[in-house]
Amino acid sequence: MSSFLFAKGNAKSVNNEDYEVRIIRTTSGTDSDREFSVGASGVNIIYESTDDTLLVPGIVHSRCEVETCWSSGDVALTQLITNLLAAQDGDYLLEVLRETERIWVGTILVEQVDLLESSSTQKLRIVATDGISLLRNVDYNNNGTAYTGSHIILDDILNNIQQKWLLYAYLDEQNTSANRIEIADDVYSTDDLVMSLTSHPGGTALSNTRRMRIHTSSFKRFDDTGQEVFSNCYELLESICLTLQLRMYYYGNAWSFVPVSLSDEVVNGYALTYQDQHSTTQVVSSYDYQVDTTNNIRQKGAEWVHSYTPQLNEVKLTRDTRDRSRLMFETYAPNGSQFTISDFPFEGINTAPEDLYICRIRFRVINTPLSLSGQDRLGRLILALRIKYDPTGSGHFYHNTLTPDPAGPEMSLNLLNYLNIEYTEIVTHSPTYSDGTFFPLHKKPDPRSASNYDTNTAGNRVVTFDFPFAPPQTAKTGLELLPTLRAYDVTGTQSSTLEAALDIEIISLQLNKYSGDRLQNLEDFDYVAKSTTGRGEINMGTTQVGALGETAGAIVVETATGVFEPTNNWVNQASATQRAINKLAVTEVLAAHTESRNVQRGSIVLRGSSATPGKPFSRYKDRDTGDFFSALNWSLHTTQAEMELTLRKIGRNATSVTTEEQSGTRLPDPPFGDTSQTEVQPVQVMRGYNNEAQTNFQGDWTTIIGGSETKEMYLSVSNLGQGRFYDAQGDTPAAGTNIVRKVYVNTSGLGLRDAAGWTSPSTLQPAVNGTLQDVFDKISNYVNQLDDHGAYTFLSTYAEVAQDKLLDEYTGATAAYALRKLRNGYTGDSITVRRTSPSGTQDIGFDADGNLDTTALSAFCGSGDGFITKWHDQVGSNDVFALATSAQPKIYDSGAVITLNGKPAIQLDGSDDSLVTASSVNLNANRNELIVAWVGSVTNLDSGNNMVSHWNNSAATQIFQVQMTASNDNLRWTTRYSNGTLATANSGSAITSGNQSIIVGRSVNGTHEAEFDGTTINGTSVAVDPNDSSLSLLRIGARADNQAGPHQGKTQEVIIWSRATELDDADDISDDINTYYSTY
Repeated sequence: MSSFLFAKGNAKSVNNEDYEVRIIRTTSGTDSDREFSVGASGVNIIYESTDDTLLVPGIVHSRCEVETCWSSGDVALTQLITNLLAAQDGDYLLEVLRETERIWVGTILVEQVDLLESSSTQKLRIVATDGISLLRNVDYNNNGTAYTGSHIILDDILNNIQQKWLLYAYLDEQNTSANRIEIADDVYSTDDLVMSLTSHPGGTALSNTRRMRIHTSSFKRFDDTGQEVFSNCYELLESICLTLQLRMYYYGNAWSFVPVSLSDEVVNGYALTYQDQHSTTQVVSSYDYQVDTTNNIRQKGAEWVHSYTPQLNEVKLTRDTRDRSRLMFETYAPNGSQFTISDFPFEGINTAPEDLYICRIRFRVINTPLSLSGQDRLGRLILALRIKYDPTGSGHFYHNTLTPDPAGPEMSLNLLNYLNIEYTEIVTHSPTYSDGTFFPLHKKPDPRSASNYDTNTAGNRVVTFDFPFAPPQTAKTGLELLPTLRAYDVTGTQSSTLEAALDIEIISLQLNKYSGDRLQNLEDFDYVAKSTTGRGEINMGTTQVGALGETAGAIVVETATGVFEPTNNWVNQASATQRAINKLAVTEVLAAHTESRNVQRGSIVLRGSSATPGKPFSRYKDRDTGDFFSALNWSLHTTQAEMELTLRKIGRNATSVTTEEQSGTRLPDPPFGDTSQTEVQPVQVMRGYNNEAQTNFQGDWTTIIGGSETKEMYLSVSNLGQGRFYDAQGDTPAAGTNIVRKVYVNTSGLGLRDAAGWTSPSTLQPAVNGTLQDVFDKISNYVNQLDDHGAYTFLSTYAEVAQDKLLDEYTGATAAYALRKLRNGYTGDSITVRRTSPSGTQDIGFDADGNLDTTALSAFCGSGDGFITKWHDQVGSNDVFALATSAQPKIYDSGAVITLNGKPAIQLDGSDDSLVTASSVNLNANRNELIVAWVGSVTNLDSGNNMVSHWNNSAATQIFQVQMTASNDNLRWTTRYSNGTLATANSGSAITSGNQSIIVGRSVNGTHEAEFDGTTINGTSVAVDPNDSSLSLLRIGARADNQAGPHQGKTQEVIIWSRATELDDADDISDDINTYYSTY
């Protein structure tokens, strides 16, 4: 983005301060010297809270109002109004500088512009806004594609949202090292790896939001038509403010996030700069008023009003669950891991007898073979699930009893299709509740399932348990699940021997709620803090983040380096009592409002050179009383040099505050395309397997896919239904690379990574740089054309691979010299350089983009000169050398790289500079199709310039030359054929001295031609093969054998091909070379 100054005006306050008002156009252009006058009311910058008595977290919006005065008939004003009528938000900005320092900038609102006409002056009232509210129109996604994985709150979420803000590009242009986000912490988890080592209170500048993250799947949902609906940036920004108890302001250059309740004079924090650097900073400073000293008068105005807030007794915060149907979803954990959802309210069976919870747990079980005999070979896997409601209280358990049943009939199982096992049945019975004592709920195996196994045979299996259980007896908050898969022997006894031979991993755990036979979405619910005193309530609004599971917006914290875990141990600076994070928010807001607080309204008059205004989020201190206040509303009126404030005294009392959750239930969204509210009945329909697809997608697939490939999409289709999960990698490759997507298929539903039969047929593969949509199209065509299996699983991968370089595409080169990398497989250097001072030589290679590493070249040569002693062959060992110091071409001149048409070039002096092979070479040994490419310029157009020569003194040892003609300043391609004929092709027109040219000559039996800057010229046709000889040198810069016709000019690359298969592609080679050099 670029911008220019459209017009400006200056204003001076009664306190003799200079303010500049600037109208900015956010497009390319030249700053204008147009000026207007600022009206008598001056500049008015206004920050307003939604309520002028409540001190609550959230976003504080700002606007600016200014009256601009223009001469009657001023064409600039007419142009401005015309342009504003066609402008979009952000096209025109209003910027305010105080004594050259930016204090505010915003987007002009055309709908609030007023024009007052008079005979001599036209007055245009302009209103601008900080644009934060316009983030409601911006989805939180990656240019339309859902983000994946987890995002750190500061480094990812706040950073991303700010970059989507319409003022960001302009401020980013104007700033270098300034802060763009400033945060002071109040809320933190005691499980945080830094804060766990810090005594309470932990301080406000320890970068806590850089160790908090939220999973991006919680920022989207699907609507009734199956379309993705994303959270907008404003919702997410406000959710973070509400949950972390912050008030957000835009002021000057930065977004500042200020703790609501801190009353310190100075609040330190940390910052992210416009250069994406992190630092500590002072976020909040103290601003004293009732000051009357020399050059610094800050006094209350004449009409200063005191009032008092009511005592409130309730605060509510709504938790938006984003229509999730899963209470829990966890993947890949050790057997016996504990999973907790702490805040969710569970209705009791006494009020919700139809409720049922179903936990589906998938285990991967690998067993090492034992040596047991007979009946003892039978192993049985039984799930013990500890179900604990009210995990933060005394605990309320639902469990049953598991016992062998020797009195019952002996059960029979055919193991290995030949070994008949008689075993004792295991019985589960007596489901009940208990408080305070740990018991599990057991799930016995189905005799037909994989949970029965032969202990003597190595195995690797997935075992799935669908585990229904009842609600608590009465309403409880939170649930803890601890699943443990156990091994039982033939007698029905738990066996440590069998368990020692098992390696068990939880693949996934999913918990859903049903009412009767209907799956229920999680309804939004409220966190409510109440007090026994006061009256009235605060509705904080809605947050999408906080507690619940990771896919429903939980904030997880870094508990060890690189390890992020959920936590319910949240505190703030004022209280060390640990609470769930959303409970903490409502508790602290109510604690600030249970008692009546003093609110003061009025103006602070500023006089004197040191009487500068405070900020909207300064801590205001009354020097007369020593009391601290926060500004609920803040305005700066520049002409009068006054701040108009609504100040609220800071205080806290949480003595009588309690919290609870309140919820309801509702049906899930109807199926796609069904807009009625008919209840979904449990009939046999196509099932969705997205959860299973997500689970199977996880883990290490390197036995199937290549090591450089990234998993992108998993799709299972069958007669029963389909499941899909994808982690889209995007459709724009990095510079110098191509996207290569690969699709694998397995003829089974929900195929696992260790299953046999994965293939990657060519008919499934999209083209290079194909999109993810192309992958889906390929899969659809594949299934429709074959349709020979009842189920398929597809896995697609993504890789960015280096684009083919010139010699990767045009193979068969026998020598190649260039100041760029010509093939991906080349690992050597480009040139060896001698510098003049201090003396020395160094190999110079290529940068990350494959260009000559001019940074290394400049660092080596410094302010002196650099000469080439060797040019490295990129396809073989035919390097070319300067045989004397005086023969070394120059590459670096007096502190600068020599260039031609913007690319590095070697410069030859036309006297004795040249580079030659160490001995004779045969570059067309089999008299093949011969192609030679040269890029460079000629400054001395006299005949005899030999740019490249593979030549000797007899016709039998002469191969080719690239040279100048004798009379008409043409370029020439010359080849000696095996019958002694000398064939030439001239460019046909004179070249311009010093201009870059590309020659690609081609000689083969029956054809002699050349591409001169993209124009094909046919030379003498000779009906025999081109010559070959092992007695000729290759020289760049002069004739090979006797150094005649030295080249005066520049050379950038020389390539020789000798190919047994005639490809006739000199024109393509020339065009590809030109793509890099842009010669013609």
